[in-house]
Amino acid sequence: MNFLSKIFDIKKGEGKPFLILFIHHFSVAAMSITAGSARDAFFLSKFEKTYLPLMFVAIAIVMAGVIPLYTKLTRGRDLTTIIIFSAAIFGSSLIPLTFMVQGLVIPIIYIWVEIMIVLSITQFWILMSEVFDPRQAKRLFGIISGSGAIACMVVGFSIRPFVQTFGSDKLLFATVFFLGITVLTSLFIRPHRMELESGPVKSASAKKGESKFDSYLIAITIVICSMAFVSKFVDYQFKIMASIAYPTQDELVNFFGLFYAITGAAGFIVQFFLTGRILARFGVLVGLIILPIGLFAGSIGFIMVPLLATIFIPKFADQVFKFTINNATVQLLWLPVPPKARSEKKPVIDGTIKAFMEGFAGISIFLAAKWLPLQYLSIAVLLVAGLWVFYTFKTKTGYVKALQKAIEKRQLNFEDLEVDVADSAMVATIEKTLRDEDEIKQLFALELIENIPLTPWAKTLNDLFHGDNIEVSRTVLKISAENSNVISDNELLSLLKNSDLADIAINVAGIRKLKDALPIVESYLTNPDSELQITAAAALQLMESDKTEAARLLIKDKMSSDDPKIQAMAIRHLTNQKEILTNSLLINFLEDSSEITSNACLDVAVKRKNSELIPAIITNLAYPKTLPTARYTLQQFSEDAVIEEFLIALENKEIGQNLLRGIVVTLRAFRTNETVDALIGLIERKEKRVFGEIINTLLNMARQEPLSKDQSAKLKNEVNRISNHAYRLIDFLHSVESVDNEHVLNEVIKHELSKQVPFLLKLGIIDIPTTPVESYLQTIKKQDRRQMPFVLEVLDNIFEQEEKELITPLVEGLTTNELTNIGKKHFDEIPIGLEKHLVIMISGDNEWAAAVATDFTLKHQLISVLKNIDWENITGSLALKEIITNNDAVDGLDEQLQKFKLNKEELTMYSTLEKTILLKTVNLFQTIPTEELSKVAQITDEEQFNANVPLFVEGDYGDSLYIILDGDVKIHKGDRHIASLGKGACLGEMALLDQEPRSADATMETDATLLKITQEDFYEIMSSNIEIMQGIVKLLTGRLRDAIN
Repeated sequence: MNFLSKIFDIKKGEGKPFLILFIHHFSVAAMSITAGSARDAFFLSKFEKTYLPLMFVAIAIVMAGVIPLYTKLTRGRDLTTIIIFSAAIFGSSLIPLTFMVQGLVIPIIYIWVEIMIVLSITQFWILMSEVFDPRQAKRLFGIISGSGAIACMVVGFSIRPFVQTFGSDKLLFATVFFLGITVLTSLFIRPHRMELESGPVKSASAKKGESKFDSYLIAITIVICSMAFVSKFVDYQFKIMASIAYPTQDELVNFFGLFYAITGAAGFIVQFFLTGRILARFGVLVGLIILPIGLFAGSIGFIMVPLLATIFIPKFADQVFKFTINNATVQLLWLPVPPKARSEKKPVIDGTIKAFMEGFAGISIFLAAKWLPLQYLSIAVLLVAGLWVFYTFKTKTGYVKALQKAIEKRQLNFEDLEVDVADSAMVATIEKTLRDEDEIKQLFALELIENIPLTPWAKTLNDLFHGDNIEVSRTVLKISAENSNVISDNELLSLLKNSDLADIAINVAGIRKLKDALPIVESYLTNPDSELQITAAAALQLMESDKTEAARLLIKDKMSSDDPKIQAMAIRHLTNQKEILTNSLLINFLEDSSEITSNACLDVAVKRKNSELIPAIITNLAYPKTLPTARYTLQQFSEDAVIEEFLIALENKEIGQNLLRGIVVTLRAFRTNETVDALIGLIERKEKRVFGEIINTLLNMARQEPLSKDQSAKLKNEVNRISNHAYRLIDFLHSVESVDNEHVLNEVIKHELSKQVPFLLKLGIIDIPTTPVESYLQTIKKQDRRQMPFVLEVLDNIFEQEEKELITPLVEGLTTNELTNIGKKHFDEIPIGLEKHLVIMISGDNEWAAAVATDFTLKHQLISVLKNIDWENITGSLALKEIITNNDAVDGLDEQLQKFKLNKEELTMYSTLEKTILLKTVNLFQTIPTEELSKVAQITDEEQFNANVPLFVEGDYGDSLYIILDGDVKIHKGDRHIASLGKGACLGEMALLDQEPRSADATMETDATLLKITQEDFYEIMSSNIEIMQGIVKLLTGRLRDAIN
């Protein structure tokens, strides 16, 4: 077994699943041969042969309905159960059909066998994708698919003795036998599927693209359509000639068996010994042209000498080359096509268009055969084959251009290639990129070829490795782990002591199981560097070392390290060691760890794909530093399993805001009617905390696939509710402005109001989701006079009358008074009254708004407001407590307010509200809403300085911002006075962002109090508050534009 593993490059742990899938594919191929031979013989010997072309048409039509139905019925179900159930249906139907081979039952058998073959092959490839990852599948694809060729030979040569013994009618029993073997193999493979549960299942509602068929895609389409058309003509001619030469059913079955055996042997030789060599030496042109030339030449021979021997030649070429070199070449043609276009167009061309062409070929044969002798059907073959050859040259030219363009745009990904081959044009293009002087291009080319055989570029890679760029050298060493032609074993031994390359060299030595490296690798177990210790321990797990157990225990010990970086490294190395890093322990790490450790655990979860990990993975959507990895990880699991856990999480009304936001955003990748309904449910339960994210996700989903009428109607109903809220805010703002238009409450109301317009516009166009609403919102925000008329005209044509009357005034730039009058017209409860508005805001769930409204109420002595509030149900933020404590007016009020009073020791000189108002004057923070800015205010420290004390000197490391609360600060360079700054001035705002040294001295001119914000605290709060980050980005981009202008 070890010998075979080395020959076929089968890694540890792959042996059993490889063998099971090899047998499974052998059985599928054997079943196809026995059933296919029997059905052809039945039809040709017992039914009207001239109807054979109509079978091609019937199969195309039936399969167009069967595949979607099969997909719908099997979605979310266990694949082993599906294979057993379908095998039971096919097997139980074939046994009685064996005794009913006559009349109209024969064409039914013909179509039924085709359905069985297609579904069995489909099930096999899904099964393989669930056991092996793409890299493993690509490496093992050729070997496992070789079992099909072996089946052709073995079963093909066995058909004659079987028929002689049992008769050709019983050949379907052999098919049932092979179906039974697929049932057994699907049961045996189940434990291996559980280790790597079903991979990502993309929603059927993938986003519809706008990409078009360019000249290259048209050429590919014509090549594939020509192949489908010609193949059906040749197949018909071959079967008719065979039925003439072998008129009895048994003779026909024997002949077909011999044919499959010969073509199977030839296909085996071509697949394993010629395909790679031809493509590597001659490129895609030769790979594509062999099949049409063979068909062309054979068809000429059949026209001249219409015998079975001459039609055997084109049929032999079709059977052998189509599934070997031609298939591999066509896969290469798709490689440089941009991913979006490939995902959209490949299924259409390979499925719909190809099936249509096969059906068209069937109708053409049926009609032509009525008027023309059989050999003259080859004229159509010659004409189409000629077109095929012509477009083969165009395809080759387009392929080279597309390949160059894909590399330039970095759209080439060999992971998308289903076979492990490379053609000459590809080799040359990548060689040129590797030798480019641009380091970035070199690294990209290295990334491209990481997972394919490196032999064509071995010398170039070795030259790059010995170059001056250490990053390129490290990458070359890393990707050449399994190729000693690039970096030899002797050279690797010397690299183990190279400090710049030791970590990668140790890992490579482990992968190669290099015994001569054992002493050096073992010595690293006691190295002071913990990372090198772990790398060495992991390598020793792969090598035959006496210290394997010690290495395993070392990694286990490091998993408990207090250093998250070391802990994460150990966890990654324990991916496959489930007895140490159990799934339960992995769940604990995922739910309660640093972001470094959590991200490592997410990497492990991607490889394990165990559904019990999903809830713990979902918890990481709550944190900005783990959200991207968690989102990617979830996309690698079964869509149904992830959605089920999402729906459970969303039902919890106590779910945290950050986790809720993370789930809502991630749901964009899981668009189903269930998830759309769940999001609408969040809106209906008035989930305000992430309302904007919910609407954005729903709009994104609508752009993937339009919402149902019922779903759109529910969202349209929300327009009236949001409009009501918007006009109530306007009424509130109007009342506040009339009392005190300087108070920060004005800004709080305006900020809340500004969020309603995007909500309304996005919901308003939800049934026309392609509307570029984001562009309209930018125009409205800027109030661009040139563009606004166009935007308003578009909205007038999109919105219904009631929506227009409510939404359009909100974007027209009307005064508060004008908007208040519109609100009165549409909503009976407006005007509400200032005091009632204040009661609502103070009693609401927005703590910052409640604090500001309380300050406004106290400032203007609206005592009746405070008496109408149920203070028992208000938690009270720090800002609210500071406001109540600092205001003497509350002393004579209800005792309930007294619980909010702080002790003197808890008070700072300046309240959160005062700090927030002051921060709002700083240029860096002007675009940030006060609600978010209050969070920044809470991380500020008050520092008091005496006169003449230096704050910092020129050249000091800058990591803090200072704002002067009172006193004066002198800016100078030595004795040269530059400026004097007073209350409200800001020093070192850019030090928060760039850490550059101070450019001047700062000294206190008088006693002073300053607010200090450190970079570490600011980064921490910025990472968890998107609006703060957005405000900073706006400021910096604005300054950049100003500098450019």
